[in-house]
Amino acid sequence: MSITGIKQCEINYRDIITINDVDLIANNSLGDDVKVLEYSIQPYAQGKIGFLSSHHRLKITVRRKHRNDSSITMEFFVKTIPYEVPSQAKYIEERGVFQQEAIFFNEIVPQLYHEYNGNYWGPKCYLIKKDAIVFQDLGHEGFKMRGNLFDETLIKSGLHTLANFHAASLIAEQRLGRPLNEIYHHGFKERAFVTVGNRYQWYQAGIDVAIKIAEKMGLETRFISAACNQIFKAVKPSKTKQNVVSHGDLWSNNLMFDENSPPNCRLVDFQLLRYSPLAHDIAQFLYLCGSRHLRDNKTTELLKYYHETIILCLNMNSNIKVPLPTWQEILQGYEEQKLPAAVTAIMYLPIVLLHSELGDEVMNDSERYASFIFHDRRDIVINNMNVDDNYNSRLTEMVEELVEMSLKMDSLPIPT
Repeated sequence: MSITGIKQCEINYRDIITINDVDLIANNSLGDDVKVLEYSIQPYAQGKIGFLSSHHRLKITVRRKHRNDSSITMEFFVKTIPYEVPSQAKYIEERGVFQQEAIFFNEIVPQLYHEYNGNYWGPKCYLIKKDAIVFQDLGHEGFKMRGNLFDETLIKSGLHTLANFHAASLIAEQRLGRPLNEIYHHGFKERAFVTVGNRYQWYQAGIDVAIKIAEKMGLETRFISAACNQIFKAVKPSKTKQNVVSHGDLWSNNLMFDENSPPNCRLVDFQLLRYSPLAHDIAQFLYLCGSRHLRDNKTTELLKYYHETIILCLNMNSNIKVPLPTWQEILQGYEEQKLPAAVTAIMYLPIVLLHSELGDEVMNDSERYASFIFHDRRDIVINNMNVDDNYNSRLTEMVEELVEMSLKMDSLPIPT
């Protein structure tokens, strides 16, 4: 039992990040001429900052071996399988999301940055193990999360980074001469929307929430389930459009911004990678991090900004000629991905936007976690809506739009 009374297992994370690992991290960061003096591993934050891993801050103090320099303290961001919550750890291991991110940083990222002349879009990685990954601590370097609803400035910053990320994917694929999902097929297995096992139970529980909220609002619910089922087609690669490495999990905590004006953005948490058309990430990002008012009034402007940015980035990398995405491809792709993005939002937002204290209680208790994720989260969601105006606003807005889409499904474009 932890101090807070939450049902947890005591875990010594020094058993996961060992002194040998720390030596390797220090060498990867500063070179071989360093001696580790001490290190510590502490929780990264008081509350949950993500839901598919446990997060820690690693501090390492080193001194140069052949100099009399003063000591240097470095900080790193550590993700581990959350063994302290056994049911959560089991679910994550079964989903393979940790393995997916390890493959991404170990095999795919080196290809994405090879001969790429553009902005960084993610953190540097210093160590990969089967149950832990150690990254550059972006927070220590001035990047931070910016709430759960982004204004136009932050949305454009995120789209700028997505455009660079997607450009890197197109460049790598052109250089390698084969689709990336053929070369790294083991790195793009669908980890979220599948029709078997506990992940399908997670999905069905999400539909139940959408229907419950719609009923509460007095909206038509008959076609919600059929509309949500369109997600299973949309997460597959396109046969008619350019596909890229897609982040696939673009909720607010997975984008970090610095204090520049306009801010630079970095993407984090690549556990739900997909190989999808360009517009898949764009639509998901706008639905998970933007308001409906912004989407209704600024979508064309934002899509043009993304399109101009990816064209500029690809032209900067003139050593490798990549077929340039057309405006029509971006526009048509976005229209095809709007319904899947709305479905993703109604599956994710009731979970990730829970009030922090309630979220911690649910996520850190094995029994409550299993019940909430796989069986029935309706009461907790509705109760939280009754006391959290922002949470209520975000969910009712999204359910309202999902219902509108469900009523005109026959006229909506189908991802091709």
